[in-house]
Amino acid sequence: MTATKEQVKAALDTVRVVADAIRQLGSVPSGTFYANVMPHMDFATYEKIIQTLKSCGLVTEAGHVLTWTGPKLEEKK
Repeated sequence: MTATKEQVKAALDTVRVVADAIRQLGSVPSGTFYANVMPHMDFATYEKIIQTLKSCGLVTEAGHVLTWTGPKLEEKK
């Protein structure tokens, strides 16, 4: 099955939203974070997104706590 352009965009938007949320929080317990996003995705999808962010060096996980390690948020002037 080939993904449509719209499906690819939706998938990338989902990854971006998860990344932005972790970045804004700085760090968050993974279970707490999943509890907040589970109405929008299943656990397998959540795990894939977190693994993608970790493999890109944007997030680390220690003791089930996700920590943003990517670029910091720019301060608004």
